Amino acid sequence: MGRKKQKKNTKRRPPLSLIDKCIYYLAIGVSYIGTLFLVFRLEDLQRSIAFIDTTVIAEDAHMSFLFAAPLCLFLEISGLVFFAVQLSNKTPIFGNSKVKYGQPQWDSSCYPIFDKRRKSVRIKASDRRFRKSILIVWLVCFIIVSAIAPIGLFGRDCLHGDYSITVYNALNLTSDSGYSQEDYQYLTLRTRYISGYRIASRWIYEMEIEMSDGKKFTFDNGDFKSCEKCLDAMTNIKRSFVSEDVTVIGEENVDDVAVFLGLSESQTKELQKLFTNYK
Repeated sequence: MGRKKQKKNTKRRPPLSLIDKCIYYLAIGVSYIGTLFLVFRLEDLQRSIAFIDTTVIAEDAHMSFLFAAPLCLFLEISGLVFFAVQLSNKTPIFGNSKVKYGQPQWDSSCYPIFDKRRKSVRIKASDRRFRKSILIVWLVCFIIVSAIAPIGLFGRDCLHGDYSITVYNALNLTSDSGYSQEDYQYLTLRTRYISGYRIASRWIYEMEIEMSDGKKFTFDNGDFKSCEKCLDAMTNIKRSFVSEDVTVIGEENVDDVAVFLGLSESQTKELQKLFTNYK
């Protein structure tokens, strides 16, 4: 009976200190929030690539951006799983000052990460092979998703200062000859409220241009370099259409959009004019 109790006790791990728990919870939080930060940085990088061409006044990313999603998701899951497992296993980092590690009542292999005695702990050959296999699998997956991620940076539609539109594919090559303003056929202006999941909900206004071949391009206010360029471009593009070819949706939301975007009085008037005057 005593032997069974001693065997059971050798696998017990002492409680984590408050600071160790805080570190693990903080690491789990950073794994989640850090992924969101990475997503935004990728978007910034994508915009920077598009605006290297000084003639570009707006860019709209293709769905190829999703190629970067596996890397973000992989890093997020890796961090969450790793730190959650360490927390569950009560792996000490700095250790608990109230605990005498290495005593018979505790797991003989449990020492704080920065404790020199940790180096003397013998690890089974089977455990070493398992850890090595896990590391190799993790590295292979990381290399694969990292190799795919750059593809998501280049696919985009670019609106130029002369209101021509160029389409770039996932390899950063123009996939066709592009479109000029003469190819425009119909214009739709709309306001929209977007309910966010991982990002804040927001009001936007956008234009959708349909070409003579049926191809459609959409640019919202966030796709432009600045609010001024957005209002000027949409106003000038609208003037090139006859009223019968212009559709306005969500005119009643213009004031909400202006307030949300923090537009000045003059900018608000321009936006109202954009959505109410059809000539």
